[in-house]
Amino acid sequence: MKNRNQGITTTALYILYIGLVLFLCLFHFKNIPEINKTFLGLPFDKYVHFLMFFPYPFLCWMIYNYTKRGHSFCNPGGKRIRRFLPILIGGFVFAVITETLQGLTTYRTADPFDLLADTCGILFSGFLLFKFEKQIIKIAHALFGIEPYGKK
Repeated sequence: MKNRNQGITTTALYILYIGLVLFLCLFHFKNIPEINKTFLGLPFDKYVHFLMFFPYPFLCWMIYNYTKRGHSFCNPGGKRIRRFLPILIGGFVFAVITETLQGLTTYRTADPFDLLADTCGILFSGFLLFKFEKQIIKIAHALFGIEPYGKK
């Protein structure tokens, strides 16, 4: 039951994240305080887009592990790219959808550089997840109190 509740919590967190990203991308914010428009030569909103899409691969990876691995975090192995490629493609599609929806509003614009920043956030996070998957699994087991995959 504990693992099932954690799977439900992970799924709820993912749905909340998607809703928050859609809200931030589509809501008409009025009276936004003026901030420094660039940082290190890049517009500040590109950093926001990067950070907004950074959690996507990790949350999808957690969902994958709960739905495909019997409610436990899997040990990395096999064809790892088969797990990561759909996550990265899904993140890119989600980023394209948010930019397209922004272009359909009267108060936002679709910006290809926003899409590039979104994609960079997804790719960088996906790379970190791919590179440090074993360590992340150990941390997840410690945080959630789940026995490592394959151990009883």
